[in-house]
Amino acid sequence: MQKTPSAERGVVGDKVTFTIVVNNTGPSTITGIEVVDELRAPAGPEVDVTCPATELAPGESMTCETSEYTLKQADIDAGGVVNGASATGVLPDGPRNLDRDGHHAGEA
Repeated sequence: MQKTPSAERGVVGDKVTFTIVVNNTGPSTITGIEVVDELRAPAGPEVDVTCPATELAPGESMTCETSEYTLKQADIDAGGVVNGASATGVLPDGPRNLDRDGHHAGEA
């Protein structure tokens, strides 16, 4: 999984979105895929993640998008937004945490 911000630097009031690419590099189809965005304090509130599918066959990938996040003064004071994401899904042998990725964006 790879997470990329729409901007690496910003100022208070700028809107940032994140693109999250989920890849199935294994030999089995993954079903019930859920991607969760994990903004870390002082950032917040959490943003929503929208993915085009909940299933990936071996070798497939999908691109998910987050809703907008507005940079706040607290984010700038903290040196930026530390933001991660995690993906879970179901493999033939049961539910799993699939991957985590983090990104730092919005530095002053």
